[in-house]
Amino acid sequence: NGTKVEERKLSLRDFFFGNRSKQFPMRWVHLRHFDLTLLLALTVKYQLHPLSVEDVIDQAPTKIDHYEGHYFVSIEHLEVVSANSGTEPVKVRGRHVTLFCAGPPHLDT
Repeated sequence: NGTKVEERKLSLRDFFFGNRSKQFPMRWVHLRHFDLTLLLALTVKYQLHPLSVEDVIDQAPTKIDHYEGHYFVSIEHLEVVSANSGTEPVKVRGRHVTLFCAGPPHLDT
């Protein structure tokens, strides 16, 4: 469809204080592990609603909320780690996943 994608790894300093190329209007930010300081910095940068940030910290149950400027999604992601022939219990791994999705006029900052 002609969509151009570019992945760039930036230092935290460049990410928070640098300029984003106009040719790439979307930015994907992935935090592999919970980091309160980084979450709060992202809250300021993207003007995230305080209630949605509180839901991240408290690991809110599965839900979708709309706040001015962004949507917030919180889900429990379950994954079968090992499936057996029925002789042993199945092992399941779970993790809490949260997403912030901003749209016009706040697609990015």
